[in-house]
Amino acid sequence: MRKKNRIYYFSYLVILIFGIFYLVDLVVGGKLGFLLSLTPNLVYQKSEVWRLLTYPLSFNTVEGILISIFIFLVLAPKLEKIYHGFLYPIILLSIIFLQGILFAIFSWNSFYPLKGLEGISIFIITLFTLLNIRGKLIFFNKFYINTPIFSLGLVISWILTTFVHSLLLENFNIIFSSIFSLIFGVSAGMFAYLHIRYTKIINPKYILSTLQTQKAKELRTKLLSLAVIANEELKKVNQELLQNNFHHSHYYPNAEKLNEILDKIYQKGFNSLSNEEKDFLDEYSKTN
Repeated sequence: MRKKNRIYYFSYLVILIFGIFYLVDLVVGGKLGFLLSLTPNLVYQKSEVWRLLTYPLSFNTVEGILISIFIFLVLAPKLEKIYHGFLYPIILLSIIFLQGILFAIFSWNSFYPLKGLEGISIFIITLFTLLNIRGKLIFFNKFYINTPIFSLGLVISWILTTFVHSLLLENFNIIFSSIFSLIFGVSAGMFAYLHIRYTKIINPKYILSTLQTQKAKELRTKLLSLAVIANEELKKVNQELLQNNFHHSHYYPNAEKLNEILDKIYQKGFNSLSNEEKDFLDEYSKTN
């Protein structure tokens, strides 16, 4: 019986909870956001330490909300497959707390607040991009976009719109907190990637398999099918040549290599192939 793909809900739950808080904050005129945002001066002078964890629940900017919604709906569930169970929410909470601590240290005597999900969102997009550095994102089963290029474009668009926003409102705290979130998110994402890569807590093969899109799996299956069909046709031609006392390797020097690759796929799976072997299958399927 085929095992059903598990659906990961935590990332969607985050968007729902934070969306409710943002809506309530708009209704009450920003009073909830003021209570939850991270203002370093209030943490030190009034010991309001809860702000180190609650600041993402306060509304920041529209562009920040839009990038966070996209990242948590599209990219975050893929990381949730890697950090399964309670590990994923624990990591997110740790990243939020760490960003709050660092912001409070670097802005210790400031009344400028830190708000929004931008820091954790940049962490997610950085880690996802590094884990899928050679991959592509597929939209509407039609458009293929290189993952690093798409991520870079998304982040640059967010920074530019935030900069314009801060100029229009003459509120440079917006761009200051956004740049801080950008630097922190990228740094934390890179550190998490290096931790995964070099401590090998998570199997790299498992990471690759979880980040593969359904379309990529279909293309891989089609490629394998073409190779198998080509091999069957090759066997028929070889039999005809042998009946006429010709040796097949003279006319088809790649026959042995193809059979070796197919045997390797059967014994160890498609992922065991080297890039050279995959290229050979691809070229063979196009020319036969």
